[in-house]
Amino acid sequence: MNIEKLNPDAPEVHVLITESNHYMAALYPAESNHIEGVDG
Repeated sequence: MNIEKLNPDAPEVHVLITESNHYMAALYPAESNHIEGVDG
């Protein structure tokens, strides 16, 4: 495993977060999801 600090404005970061948000939304009801954007 390699952990790196990335630029939160990088397109690949936004893609990863968007995919993660969609996955969590499919698993849990909206009231159980406390998703925040890259800016917090």
